[in-house]
Amino acid sequence: MCRSAADIRLFMAALAQQEPWLHDPQIVPLPWRRDEETLPGKLCFGFAMGDGVVTPTPPLRRAMEITRQKLLAAGHAVVEYIPYEHTDAAEIIHKMWSADAGQECMCDFLLLSPNA
Repeated sequence: MCRSAADIRLFMAALAQQEPWLHDPQIVPLPWRRDEETLPGKLCFGFAMGDGVVTPTPPLRRAMEITRQKLLAAGHAVVEYIPYEHTDAAEIIHKMWSADAGQECMCDFLLLSPNA
């Protein structure tokens, strides 16, 4: 979507200016607040090198380790994140998404109405 932090700021501000909550009641009415764009000096990141199910490939692991080292060098905190029962969560969400045997997903793929 965006290539820089400035692009993200522009995109999000433009999106919020459209007031999408007036068209979709499930959207929380939350205008863009420029005064909250400033980040604190030190951030804390959760970091996982895998989820116990899928292991990142060696090139991805190297990129992740470089990222972790750069975050630490910049003075940020990096906390190991260990996914809790990730396999069970993936199974539950798969069942939720396929409760209709994939009909809604297939209709979306084919651009059809689910009731057609």
